[in-house]
Amino acid sequence: MTSVDVRHLTVTAAELRDRPDAASLVDDELRPKTTSTTGLAPNEIMLSFVPVTFPAQVRCGEGSQAGFAIVWMGSCGVVPSVGSRTFGEGATFVIAHELVHALGAVPPCAPHYGRNGHVIDDPRDLLYDGASRAPYGTIELDPGHDDYYHTNKPDCPDIANHPRLDELARQRTKCRSERSRWRTLEAGTITVHRATGVALDGDLG
Repeated sequence: MTSVDVRHLTVTAAELRDRPDAASLVDDELRPKTTSTTGLAPNEIMLSFVPVTFPAQVRCGEGSQAGFAIVWMGSCGVVPSVGSRTFGEGATFVIAHELVHALGAVPPCAPHYGRNGHVIDDPRDLLYDGASRAPYGTIELDPGHDDYYHTNKPDCPDIANHPRLDELARQRTKCRSERSRWRTLEAGTITVHRATGVALDGDLG
């Protein structure tokens, strides 16, 4: 069953388009201001879909270690769909990409770190930022396990050890048996959808 919660936010789409800190503005308004049972759990990531098309079409989404990930609907041609069944359809790639950023990847100490939190070595990597990306069916989390996932390096953060990853893994089975709950929030002239159930696999192909 779908749960809908409507809220009116003060920020507008026009304001977000002109702000480099647009993600922080959205997070400030959506994030619960208390630590009660109605707020976010320490291991929860808030995933929001915000219909804002930025002039620079490389700004598809944003993820922060503060515990939020945002998909900018309209930017980069991203259009989420409840009918998406295969990785790469709708907004599935951007969702996964930003959630992994929210877990802390890619740390600057990673050997193939580059371009503001991405890797530059393997086109199959979910967080690769380069001229040509591998087909969606071949995309993986850190294929070489040397940058941010199952690296076994004590001197560089590994998202496999992140407390939020345990919750995402736990939600995997739940999401297979029922649709994620969506909350709809209105922000001036824009509508934001918030998902609370997320699945994450090591192999996303």
